[in-house]
Amino acid sequence: AAEDRLGKIDRAVITVPTQSSELQRAATVEAGLRAGLKHVDIINEPVAATLCAVLGTEGLWFAELADAQRIMVFDLGGGTFDLSLVNYAKNEVRVIAGDGDMNLGGYDWNEVLLKAVCDQFTREVGEDPRTDPESLQFVALEVEDAKRSLSVRERTPLVCHHAGRRKIYRISREQFEKLSRHLVERAKHITERMLKTTEMGWAHVDMVMMVGGATRMPMIRRMMRDLSGRTINTSLSPDQSIAHGAAYYAGMLLSNADLGGLALSHEATERLAKVRQQSINSRSLGILIRDLDKNARIPYYLVKANTPLPTEATQMFGTVIQNQRRVRIHVIESGATPDQPFVELGVCMIDDLPAGLPVGSRIEVTFRYDEQARVHVQARHVASGQVAELEIVRPQALATTTATTETDREASL
Repeated sequence: AAEDRLGKIDRAVITVPTQSSELQRAATVEAGLRAGLKHVDIINEPVAATLCAVLGTEGLWFAELADAQRIMVFDLGGGTFDLSLVNYAKNEVRVIAGDGDMNLGGYDWNEVLLKAVCDQFTREVGEDPRTDPESLQFVALEVEDAKRSLSVRERTPLVCHHAGRRKIYRISREQFEKLSRHLVERAKHITERMLKTTEMGWAHVDMVMMVGGATRMPMIRRMMRDLSGRTINTSLSPDQSIAHGAAYYAGMLLSNADLGGLALSHEATERLAKVRQQSINSRSLGILIRDLDKNARIPYYLVKANTPLPTEATQMFGTVIQNQRRVRIHVIESGATPDQPFVELGVCMIDDLPAGLPVGSRIEVTFRYDEQARVHVQARHVASGQVAELEIVRPQALATTTATTETDREASL
């Protein structure tokens, strides 16, 4: 449909949650290329929402915002929760901190309501709707409708149909909020954690901007209003603002000649060309190094989380055994949960090092994050100049590298 109006489309901007890992970002780009696109750019969703806020949704205009405002973007969608702290000055959007939960979204609110209804039906009828796919699908659709309805009404009916029996339950907003109180607390905790990490208080936040369909729920808006002590900005479309921002970002990437070919006024083209944005990396990036005392690999991070992008970091390491002939560098990023402290992204290998190298022969490792949070890694043996570049290893392949062998130990830093 879009090509009917715009002609052939071979480039696209795809939005991703801030907390997306490098593997997830790479997979997103790959999916676009496999779909037939020639070039794919990605942008973090809270950044896209901020671009929409400062450029508007009708034409291109700059919102009436004071210079140097600090905006908290609270993005609770269907499956993920993204939180970003953004500095805005005229023509510049700069992310200074981010946090979130890749496993918290509107779906979780659906699940607690679905469980409550199905449990009640099972107690009354003696049959569980969750045992039948059709009955489960029916009640899941009813739950979604009820959740949406409770955002604007105090009570709503919810129908459960299974095993020839039909029950109608009257669900109140108060009941729903009690069932999902723990989910609200999770979002609250993450919000407080981000401010604590940045050593900022609410006095440093000028605006709280809500996007994502799940932010329509009054319990979310009330929690943020009570937590921040200020009016919550709900002026943006929860569903469309990120798409609008992605479109603006696409315009920012175009050359002046490309912009000239669009149906934009001269003033709008000039404004779009002036806007700049700067993101951050959501996870720390580094390598596994060998702790010689414990004979174990431990994480060493060269680029810390919340570092402004683009960035580059170089660190010198050394070989760990006499006459080491190759170096295997395991590239990692910090994990999203305590039980997964880091995730392996890939491996750099330097083979055929000169014979007779002493322990501690210098290996230079350079990490480069580009503007779209994509990672480039280079390892170089300083004396010989031999270089290895990172090749991303997919999760299936990573599963084959989990065991530590004698060869692995000899090949590591």
